[in-house]
Amino acid sequence: MIPLPLQPKETILLHNTGVHRQGNPEFYTDELFLTNRNMIYVRKGFFGRIKNIQTYPLSQIKIQNGQ
Repeated sequence: MIPLPLQPKETILLHNTGVHRQGNPEFYTDELFLTNRNMIYVRKGFFGRIKNIQTYPLSQIKIQNGQ
């Protein structure tokens, strides 16, 4: 697992590999983490190197139809 910039008392709840967001859908190399405070998207390059880490606070995620 890659080292993430977690806040104090932040815990990973779910982790998913093989995620794709933008670019070429043939390369599902990205990872998605859900913590008790944030959703973290890790964009990786072709050889698995980290290109970018985006953090989305849970307070900014919209709820629709109760989900």
